Amino acid sequence: MIISVKPCENCGASEVSDFREYDGCLGYEAIICKKCGYIYDHSGAHSPDKEENFSE
Repeated sequence: MIISVKPCENCGASEVSDFREYDGCLGYEAIICKKCGYIYDHSGAHSPDKEENFSE
């Protein structure tokens, strides 16, 4: 299987390893850029609501 991602709209990160999946317990799902924290979810792309450690 080949996995690819579009570059991050905010910082340009383009490797699969630059992103992580968030699977919330209430059905909220998102892809988060590890480099800048930009969030891609059902409402589109947006910056994080608060400061977080994105290198997890």
